[in-house]
Amino acid sequence: MRRQGWAINLMTADKVDLPLHGENSYNYVLSSTQDNTLKFYAQYISTTASVTPGTANSVANFSIVYN
Repeated sequence: MRRQGWAINLMTADKVDLPLHGENSYNYVLSSTQDNTLKFYAQYISTTASVTPGTANSVANFSIVYN
């Protein structure tokens, strides 16, 4: 059965929503003296009042620009 009425929401480590298909202005604190790990969260969210259950698979691709 095809799932309907829900999607995946991506968030930063402190649960700030990340917009899809675009840039974000969230400031990540990075160390210049050691390796950095950027943590993210994902959660299912409903997009309609009625949700149809089903299997979900997803891939998130990130491009990071470091200045």
